[in-house]
Amino acid sequence: MDKKQFTINQHYIPRFILKNFTKDNMLQVADISGKSTRYFSTSKERICFEKDLYEIKNSDGTYFDRNIIEDRFSAIESWLAPRLIDWIQKCSDVQYRLDGEQDATLAMLFALQLSRLPEIKERIHRSDAVGYLEKNYIYASFVHSHQTAIEYLNNNNVTINPDLLNDNEGKTLIDTIASYLLSNCFFYVLDATNSDEKFVIADQSVLITPFEDVHYLLPVSPEFAVVCCKFTTARGNQAEGVVVAPNELVHRINIQSHKQCRKFLIAKEFTGTYKMFLEGKDDK
Repeated sequence: MDKKQFTINQHYIPRFILKNFTKDNMLQVADISGKSTRYFSTSKERICFEKDLYEIKNSDGTYFDRNIIEDRFSAIESWLAPRLIDWIQKCSDVQYRLDGEQDATLAMLFALQLSRLPEIKERIHRSDAVGYLEKNYIYASFVHSHQTAIEYLNNNNVTINPDLLNDNEGKTLIDTIASYLLSNCFFYVLDATNSDEKFVIADQSVLITPFEDVHYLLPVSPEFAVVCCKFTTARGNQAEGVVVAPNELVHRINIQSHKQCRKFLIAKEFTGTYKMFLEGKDDK
């Protein structure tokens, strides 16, 4: 039997989203980590990944069930990708309305992106309150499953509290976020098709409470961004539909992407007012 080919470069923004920002199969990238913005082009395979990002290791340094978390994320992506493509095509109609199935798709998309950020693992591993094995247990429980986390401790000869074995809830961070969004929020789409400025996407892809009634916002192409709002802040003309985004709004969202970005901003093309902003010539 052939030896499994493991995925080492593990993306925290799905390539099916990055693909939407390509031109001639290339992405335009602005590196804002230095004193001045540096631009370069790259493929979707060579950006927004870290080596072995989702792996956890045993106490002896070997991998525990290598790629188990990466494979779960890939399975969710395979379910999401065709659905995202389908409704992006439909969003050109401003009368388009999201139905319950599409709401569930967007809830899972937001939950996946919020759960897979490198910052989640970093926050757990920065804690001094628990040891190395416990940190990996917490991470595996959060993003994969309670059962996998228990198996990890068993594999490392850790005595397990019986209460943990009887935990039948076992909800992951992805499950918890998706359930919360479906119970408390509605979704709509921002359409920048007629805007001079188009959406960019940051390496910190989901914008968290960026402004006004918006709870989460995720650009999924240069023309479209999906928005999640709490029911308590819903506006009648936004609920369950497509909202035309004027140039000023797209610019505000792109500046918010800049604020929440760690290092890289990605676009099909950096032009106009936003490029001036990146180069310090426009502070609006």
